Amino acid sequence: MSSDQYSPYDTKSEAEYVDTVGASKLTGLSTRALDTMRHRGNGPRYLRLGKRIRYRIDDLRNWMERE
Repeated sequence: MSSDQYSPYDTKSEAEYVDTVGASKLTGLSTRALDTMRHRGNGPRYLRLGKRIRYRIDDLRNWMERE
């Protein structure tokens, strides 16, 4: 697991996470851009649950501040 992924055992509330569409709305990036960044390893931290991808809202905000 890369440092940009969370363990599925993290105990954060589901409401603190958004899917790729929600992350797109928060960041202003397209879902395609987020997918590409995720595959290249240079995007915001994320959690993979099976085939589902979730982004923690705080991580998206922190990532946007750094970029």
